[in-house]
Amino acid sequence: MRVGIDIQFAAAGNRSGLYTSVRYLVRELRPLVNDRVLLLANGDVCHPPLGRSEYNELVSAFDGGSLRLFSPWRRLYRIAPRLSPVHRLDALVHNLHGYLPPSRSGANVYVVPDVIPLGFDYGLPAFVDGYRVYYEAAVRNAEAIIVWSEHTRGDLLARVGGDPARVHVCPLAVGPEFHRPDPDAMRAGLSAVGLADTRYVLCVSTIEKRKNHAVLLRAFERVIRRDPSLPHKLVFVGGKWVGHEAVFELAQSLGLGERFVSLGFSDHLPHIYAGADAFVFPSVYEGFGLPPLEAMACGTPVLAADATALPEVVGDAGLLFKPHDHEELAESLYRVLTDADLRRDLSQKGLARASKYSWRRTAELYLGAFQNAREKFRKRAAG
Repeated sequence: MRVGIDIQFAAAGNRSGLYTSVRYLVRELRPLVNDRVLLLANGDVCHPPLGRSEYNELVSAFDGGSLRLFSPWRRLYRIAPRLSPVHRLDALVHNLHGYLPPSRSGANVYVVPDVIPLGFDYGLPAFVDGYRVYYEAAVRNAEAIIVWSEHTRGDLLARVGGDPARVHVCPLAVGPEFHRPDPDAMRAGLSAVGLADTRYVLCVSTIEKRKNHAVLLRAFERVIRRDPSLPHKLVFVGGKWVGHEAVFELAQSLGLGERFVSLGFSDHLPHIYAGADAFVFPSVYEGFGLPPLEAMACGTPVLAADATALPEVVGDAGLLFKPHDHEELAESLYRVLTDADLRRDLSQKGLARASKYSWRRTAELYLGAFQNAREKFRKRAAG
């Protein structure tokens, strides 16, 4: 089966969860389709345009895929589609921020990670517009739409519409680097970020409004006020976006001082996960929720908001809390930090839960959606 994937987002420098998911997907998909996986992007629209080193980085990152960077390809495709490599595909996979028009000679598959811009108000009206165009194009043009959770499936159908039979749920998984490292490796990784001799509570996410860091800050302050002898720090890992200023202001106003650490991005994420006594994910809206799964794969006890897709991911392997109830979170967090037996139980449950997810299984589900889309296209083309 000949599959093409629009990776314009990656060529433009996006290194989000979408980038991670497509990387692992391509590696597992290649042997399943028994053909090339063609990766498509227009290097000329990137700012700055892709050079040789950036091109080589993409080739290396998407192991198993054949990268094609086109300059005039878009115009060629519109004028003479049979001369375009897109014409020879059985399935063309569209991703957010892509430039590919719908295929006229094969099935169109759209990946919709979430509909967060329609469900969460950032106070940025223009932010919504580009996403809405993509969602509506997916509903209008797709033989198949791939989502990462049942929650997103329901949300897309409710907010945008579409044919339920064309929406396929394909959950994500974690990479092999997320596991319980040996003690020496973990200490070396933690030493690199100044956490080798620190007990801490961890949150991994972009620091922004939707991630709801305020409830965690208030809960953590309540825990250490209840028991000042607890040695723990609260560690945030991730970049900054809309609303991050309020998070840091709150941490300061709560008097957390040296108890609060923000590391930004880190290359030692598996070690940071594994070294934490607890991982907390208070986000109010997720299309899947990969960080809790990564934490579970590293054997770290997980507490997550009982909201949107997170209960699907965490199941009964973690503790759920109402997303805006810092008192409930504080009580659960205190129990985890002071009860070693509970931590061991949650760690074991989390490891078992994470083992049920694999990129091979995700790739198989994607392939099933591709095949379903191809059959729909052929029936429609046959009249």
